[in-house]
Amino acid sequence: MIDFEALWSQTRDRYSNEVELKTISTQREFKVIYDGSYDEVVVTPLLTKMPRHITKTDFRRVWEKFVKVEVNPYRPGHYQRETRNASYILALIKDILEERVEEQSLKLIHQGTNLLELKGIKGSLSGIVKSTWNELEEAVEKFIKEGRK
Repeated sequence: MIDFEALWSQTRDRYSNEVELKTISTQREFKVIYDGSYDEVVVTPLLTKMPRHITKTDFRRVWEKFVKVEVNPYRPGHYQRETRNASYILALIKDILEERVEEQSLKLIHQGTNLLELKGIKGSLSGIVKSTWNELEEAVEKFIKEGRK
């Protein structure tokens, strides 16, 4: 899992320009932008138009609990004691983590190997292929390395 400083860095980058998102549980739309002069994120619900300032400290408190929650970490009720902005912070975390997964998947595709797809067919190969999955992964990695020489 990504550490907090890397997450905050991605938060600064991702929201350096205004972005529209929705809260996860209620689907309420809001705008978000990073304010570098105060090192905080400002969210403005489209319904109320009242800006809410989310400090790095608030964001960190939610993140530190988020990584420990075992069941449905995107449920705002888990964070009532940390902040009143949990719905917005959770939407930002989800957006950043999804963007990160998408970027990593694109990197794999650009490298000529879609390992996610290979793992997806793992179950369909059982019983047909006599090699173990680890042996197949090793063979694929060896093939890729030899093919690049």
